Amino acid sequence: MNVRARRRRAPGVALATAVCVVAGFVAAGCAALAPWVAPSPTAVELMPGPASIGLTSEPASPLSPVDILMTSPVDAGVRFAHAFEAGRPLRGSFATSQGTYTLSALGGACRLPLVMGSDDAAEVVLTLGPGTGCTLTVARRGRMGDPGMDAPDDAVLITNRDAGAATPRIEPEAPSTAP
Repeated sequence: MNVRARRRRAPGVALATAVCVVAGFVAAGCAALAPWVAPSPTAVELMPGPASIGLTSEPASPLSPVDILMTSPVDAGVRFAHAFEAGRPLRGSFATSQGTYTLSALGGACRLPLVMGSDDAAEVVLTLGPGTGCTLTVARRGRMGDPGMDAPDDAVLITNRDAGAATPRIEPEAPSTAP
């Protein structure tokens, strides 16, 4: 009886073994096809997002020339510079990108570290005096395009690579004459 019971179980065991072997081959075949069937990885944007820093002063029109410099401690290629004339309103705009910056004035007499994220906007005020002293403070932070975060129409666009006094002014857009 034991012999017959074993014989009856033997075909079931063989069938189970065969099913496992076939399943193993199917799984191995699917695994081999996976690289061709799997979706490709999503592309990642490596470009830094835009950021904007506005600059004004107190007093609004300094009595002596003011040099402004913005550099990055992590990127030696960043060097925004401008020399504002005495007796003229000090209004500047740094069109930059997300990153870590150091803003300084009057030959480094005052410094302000700034960390800007993508689409960040900051309004910085340079307070002059007494004497040759100065302070740089962030008066307000927000997002680019937020109401009140835009540079004044007469702000100097301070560009990278030490363009100095040659940096252009931001020209207000002329009203549209189209019907």
